[in-house]
Amino acid sequence: MARTAIQTYVEEEREEEMKQAVEEGGWNTLADYLRHMIRAGESNFADLDPRSSNGSSNASRRVNDTELQNELDNEFQNIDEIIGDLVEDFESDLSHRLFKMAQDDTIPVETDGRGNYKLKK
Repeated sequence: MARTAIQTYVEEEREEEMKQAVEEGGWNTLADYLRHMIRAGESNFADLDPRSSNGSSNASRRVNDTELQNELDNEFQNIDEIIGDLVEDFESDLSHRLFKMAQDDTIPVETDGRGNYKLKK
């Protein structure tokens, strides 16, 4: 399969949110994160789009059969390999949601900026 480069523009604030998701989600690069988000169709990507306000979350729904089938190929795989990307997506989504909650002064969640969170007293 041939690969091609694409270029997109986002507000600086959105770029920082994506970079934070990369750090907290354990992604190697921002490009890896974006490729995976596009492939997975994760709602985090829609959440970062200023035109979208639905706020739906991958972590708040079940994984459907199509998503599971997309993780398979023509060779046998260990269950950990099959669910690895799905678990990473789930963790990334939760991490992103907590980060956004900590940025919202109306929500009693606080972060120390190193991936640790707590309720404000």
